Amino acid sequence: MSARSRISVAVGLSCLTGALLSGGAQASGGERGMRSGLEVKVRGVVTAVDVATATAGPSITVSPGGTFAPWTCAIPTDADTTGLVVNTTTVTMKCRSRNGILAAKRIRTTDNTTGRVKLEAAGLATAYTAATIAAAGSITVNPGTGLPLVTCAVTDRTRLRGTPVVNTDTAKIECKTRDGVLVAKKIKVKRQRITPPYGVGGNGGDTGTDGRHRGRGGRD
Repeated sequence: MSARSRISVAVGLSCLTGALLSGGAQASGGERGMRSGLEVKVRGVVTAVDVATATAGPSITVSPGGTFAPWTCAIPTDADTTGLVVNTTTVTMKCRSRNGILAAKRIRTTDNTTGRVKLEAAGLATAYTAATIAAAGSITVNPGTGLPLVTCAVTDRTRLRGTPVVNTDTAKIECKTRDGVLVAKKIKVKRQRITPPYGVGGNGGDTGTDGRHRGRGGRD
């Protein structure tokens, strides 16, 4: 059983200051419950603890190891990181995006050294390849300005709720590591809704061949 302890850096991470979170606007996916954004839970070794600079706030980078990319999340300027030893301390870190910044919400130390990533991302689908019998496919989602693109493998076990049209549809994906690969567990697609002009179908009536609007009753 892995031992965990909440270290001082975790205090107040869910209430980051407005100054830290000022930045690019967060894009909207156009559907309730599907706003563009990113939430990540990563377990791995702390590979960097960066202090604030003139252009960026302080942050922590955690690497799950293997072929997985490291994740960097912002932290408050007053966070106490003395309990974190670079390239030694293993943590579980949960981060959530807000206003274009991926910020740490909670960090816990752990003695479980097995790297792991679990995430949810919503945004414009910028690439998609369906899985085949011979090979896995993949999907890439842009969760918003200032945030990294997220790419996950698509397999025959991925639950699909629609097939995304690249650079047109919004998609929400849930991914987690499995057998050394970040795999999409679920993909939900939101189609762009196109509303016909007034007078073309619906309650607005139609337009006759002479170009005059006939209204609901179809009268001249």
